[in-house]
Amino acid sequence: RSNQTQRVVLAGVAAGTGIALLGIVQKFTGGLIYWRWRPQPGGSPFGPYVSREQFAGYMEMAIPYAIALAFCLPAEAKGARAKAQRGGALAAAGVMVLALVLSFSRFGVIAFLASCVLLLCLHFPRSAFRGRMMIAGGALAAVGLMAAWWWLWSSVEGTAMVTPARATVWRDGLRVWRLAPVWGSGLGTFANVFPLCKSPSLGTVEWPQAMSEPIQLLVETGIVGFAIAGLYVGA
Repeated sequence: RSNQTQRVVLAGVAAGTGIALLGIVQKFTGGLIYWRWRPQPGGSPFGPYVSREQFAGYMEMAIPYAIALAFCLPAEAKGARAKAQRGGALAAAGVMVLALVLSFSRFGVIAFLASCVLLLCLHFPRSAFRGRMMIAGGALAAVGLMAAWWWLWSSVEGTAMVTPARATVWRDGLRVWRLAPVWGSGLGTFANVFPLCKSPSLGTVEWPQAMSEPIQLLVETGIVGFAIAGLYVGA
């Protein structure tokens, strides 16, 4: 059973690495999906996904597998084979982390850092002091990564972390939510109801999404759906 689990993990890491490499290459060679398709206005493609948030979500799931594959080797894994597996897994994790950072998905990076802290807690459960030190080191590394990512965003993309247009969309989205605060407007209806409170400064550009999952969840499902989602995540 352990061999079967390891094969599944290896397959997941290999797939994630391949998708990450595709995203990195596409990022610097035009940005089109498979070098052919351009998404509709408002899309932000990365790799084979029309939304960088979707790509980041995949990386969030694949990167911890690579890290676990590197540091949680079976007892019988020794010598050159163990070193090769650890090196390959770390290289795969590095490629996927690089792709995640280049996707400029804020919540994707935050979720990845949270998963790293969780892995540290799970990997060092017996030594309280060592566990705390590892968590503290992970937190410091997270702060450093976020700072570097912030700088990279500003220098490469030439924009702020939260653009004025996106902040306006969030503010208008909350105004839409106040029209139906309890039950919301219904799943998948943001693009239909957003024009009701859309600011003139946004012009004629369509916003099919709120660019913020919490705000979009509030608009479409109201405080009831938002509370249910919060309970589900907390559980």
